[in-house]
Amino acid sequence: MRNDFNNDSLLELYLFEATTVLDNLDALLLRVEARRRFTPSNVNEIFRIMHTIKGSSAMMDFDTIADVSHKAEELFAIVRDNGLNNTHVGELFAVTLRVLTFLASEVKKVQAGTKLTDGNPALIGEIDALIETYEADLPESRRRPDFRKMIRGVLTNPTDEKDTPKTDSANMPDETVEEHSTANAPMNQNIINMDLTKFDSLLDLVGEIGINEPQDGTDTSILLKIPPTFSIIPCMEVRLGKKIFFIPIGNIRKCFKASTDQLRRDPAGNEMILLSGNAYPVVRLHEQFGIEDGVKEIDEGILLLTNAGDRMGCLFADELIGTFRIVCQALPAYLNHFKVRSAGISGCTIMSNGEIRFILDVQKLLS
Repeated sequence: MRNDFNNDSLLELYLFEATTVLDNLDALLLRVEARRRFTPSNVNEIFRIMHTIKGSSAMMDFDTIADVSHKAEELFAIVRDNGLNNTHVGELFAVTLRVLTFLASEVKKVQAGTKLTDGNPALIGEIDALIETYEADLPESRRRPDFRKMIRGVLTNPTDEKDTPKTDSANMPDETVEEHSTANAPMNQNIINMDLTKFDSLLDLVGEIGINEPQDGTDTSILLKIPPTFSIIPCMEVRLGKKIFFIPIGNIRKCFKASTDQLRRDPAGNEMILLSGNAYPVVRLHEQFGIEDGVKEIDEGILLLTNAGDRMGCLFADELIGTFRIVCQALPAYLNHFKVRSAGISGCTIMSNGEIRFILDVQKLLS
């Protein structure tokens, strides 16, 4: 079966998904305006919409769209977890409407092929202000801890010894260290030299922060959990016409040239190739992905003997480009609607020039 999915389809799929969810958000806000309140279902739906746009926009390197939707997602995560009182309904509606207007205008720029806005600090600042206002009404125990302030209070830049406040040893034993003390409090501890700009970038990657602050005066422990969103894998880069794909090295047994007299047909009419006394099925990647240009004759291209589990077969491509270690990223969930995985694509990687290239799923291609 032929699959007409290739790199050119990704932008079209992004636009389809983005316009669909933004249309849904527009309709939802009309219902909210009529009722003058957000239901828990409304909050959950808006959170999911922002999460979807954030993920797909980040994958496409549309940073401004990703940043604004990420901040809106954060806002609705707090509302979802703590409930919404009537005091802030109007403010929440107004901010959400401005987010919708901005995202819709940016998506239209994507459709038109024009340059996106270079950030929107005013809108992000407005969302942050609403988060602070909303959290001010929450009990202290339910507010988000300011992890950056807490951790940066511990990991401060070293100062000259003469500028360090002296500690009264009678009042503070040497072995006692309060890791969460503020900069103005006297401290007797080893100072860690750290680039705080880089540390802030690290905190942006953190999926979970656990802080154990015991009451018995012992040291505070901080646990950072970084989600395994990405993995780095060695791949073979191959060309199909004008398209470039990656094949994991772990699936490749051998690369070789072949001649037309090595081709055979099995009883079902499937194409096979003879190699070292064995016959292997041939998967012509041009046909699999609907690529019209490029090499068609078997003796003009290259064959890759691959295996996945107990299956073995040969993938036919134009040429080998080289081997690379690439950052493998998962495909956005919305692409599953277009049966991308069934086409034989397992993931993608973003090149330094912003181009997105797909990673082939050898097991799917050989099945």
